[in-house]
Amino acid sequence: MEGGMPSPPPSLTPSCPCCAFLPEDIFLPPPTRPSEDGAPSDLPDRRRPPSACLPAAAATAVPLPPPGWRPSVLVDTHGHPHLEREGSAESGGGGGGEGEGGAEVTSLVCAVSPSDWDRTLEYASEPSRRSRTLPALGVHPWYLVGGGEGGDHSSLMDPASYLPDLERRLASHPRALVGEIGLCRVARYVRSFPAELGGRAAALEAQREAFAAQLGIAARLRRPASVHCVQMHGPLMKVFAGMREEGMAGVRAWRKRRRRAGRWQEGEGGGTADAGAKGGEGRREPLVRDAFPPAIALHSFTGTAHHVKELLALEATLGTASSTSVGKGGGEGSEADPDPEDLPPLFYFGFSHTVNVAMCPSEKGRARNAEAVRAVPPRRLLAESDVHRTEDVAKGTAAAVAYLAEATGRPLDDAAHLAARNGLEFLRVVMEKA
Repeated sequence: MEGGMPSPPPSLTPSCPCCAFLPEDIFLPPPTRPSEDGAPSDLPDRRRPPSACLPAAAATAVPLPPPGWRPSVLVDTHGHPHLEREGSAESGGGGGGEGEGGAEVTSLVCAVSPSDWDRTLEYASEPSRRSRTLPALGVHPWYLVGGGEGGDHSSLMDPASYLPDLERRLASHPRALVGEIGLCRVARYVRSFPAELGGRAAALEAQREAFAAQLGIAARLRRPASVHCVQMHGPLMKVFAGMREEGMAGVRAWRKRRRRAGRWQEGEGGGTADAGAKGGEGRREPLVRDAFPPAIALHSFTGTAHHVKELLALEATLGTASSTSVGKGGGEGSEADPDPEDLPPLFYFGFSHTVNVAMCPSEKGRARNAEAVRAVPPRRLLAESDVHRTEDVAKGTAAAVAYLAEATGRPLDDAAHLAARNGLEFLRVVMEKA
């Protein structure tokens, strides 16, 4: 994929905009040069807004910011403006006009495949925007096939072809997050994966493995992650449960080494050992959540209120490896478990006008989305533009804030302040390295 742009597939009309909500070429960059013979490019016209197939009423189902509204700050925790697609998604654009465009916008720019990692890094490092733009690198679940979403569906990318490079790039760019990564049941290659190669089940398993591996990199390097999840809540929870088991095993191993160090010191006449007196383990007792990235944002969340509660219930078990989470006796000699309220959030929930409104035309779907917003503790709500060109970032983020305000009953300025504060907290780990 590094050698050039993958061949795009034909545009598809989504059957359910909340789930299969974009034409399959939405993330591919626009053509940058004519064909070698000088003839017009045979690439499809990507200027058509992806919401063009949707009912016109869908994009206006939630009020947009009023003209002249001027928030002091906006924080966009997910977008793809580096692709600069003409006629990008109708993010509610234009609703607030010049007003929201005058706000100071901090934004996260997410790559989707190895072919746009360099572009993402270059975009975020451009001097005029570097102080307020952060990059994220990863492989979107649509782009795990050779040649991109339009490539050979029998050719899944070899993880060895991108995971080592991903980790190297992240290590050399301490301001970079991990994203966009995730799970998607409706990815085109999943629907058409050859039966002789295992069909749908094999494609989804490869997707799960790629997601877990990228989350593991985020955990090791202590980078937040931006996660796409469509119709895959069960597999998502299984991946997180596996990480929880890994964290529990790590705490057990730490305590075992601690006990051994204590016995060694007593045998040498050194008195009672403190935590990790031998072996360089003088740091605090590890938490189960150390096996996770420092923060995870569920991007343009299309799950239900029940799914929100399940994720928060899982997080509540990750504070430390007490006797209830490690096993009988596992908490012996350990420090008191920290109050979950004293820990920064692990799971955040991002919402965008682009996906949660403009691409969700049914009244039932919008009501379900609003119910999910209200199930999220205020400290965990994020605003996302999820747009694909620079000029739409402020408008898209402002439209997301308007959506959060409408769903929660908050005044617009309060919703903007809340989403900005939460966004900065989500990004804090890498912003401190800027």
